[in-house]
Amino acid sequence: MNARHAIFQDREFWSHLEFTLTGWLADHEEKDLRRFWIDGFIPEGIKDTKYGADVEGKAWVGTSAREQSAYRFVASIPQSLLARTNREYRLSEVHLNPENRQIEFTIEKKANNAEKVGAATARSPLVRATSAAPTHHL
Repeated sequence: MNARHAIFQDREFWSHLEFTLTGWLADHEEKDLRRFWIDGFIPEGIKDTKYGADVEGKAWVGTSAREQSAYRFVASIPQSLLARTNREYRLSEVHLNPENRQIEFTIEKKANNAEKVGAATARSPLVRATSAAPTHHL
């Protein structure tokens, strides 16, 4: 595996992402989404894209204290985060589809202080809400 794909095996990154996404779901304004939580990501494949790479695999998604289901996930990760050890990021788009047991999300590099000055996008929410049934868009 080349350095570009180092994120694929970065357990700390995937664990942090699990807690980041779970926290966001717990605080979501749409009450139905608050019942979902992530109990782990198991990356199974990585594919290079123009954007960076798409990592695909299994995510354990819970809906109660005792109920979890295996979902398929696709995480779009930008080039700027692939080989770095300091991976400060934010979620920019999340699509949760309970009917098909799929979750797709896009990760962006977190803006540094210099990029924040005067940048409207740096003040945007962690995850933008969009809507289209039957997928929950976060």
